[in-house]
Amino acid sequence: MNTSTLFVSQLDPSQAVIDEICPAGEPWAHLIKRGQTFRIV
Repeated sequence: MNTSTLFVSQLDPSQAVIDEICPAGEPWAHLIKRGQTFRIV
């Protein structure tokens, strides 16, 4: 049996450098700089 634990993000969405929707199966590329956080939701 698989279980998932959900966590409330402490990241502020207004501070996002990039906010994109990428359709399933489509490629995505962007430079992530040191110190930035890459988050997939």
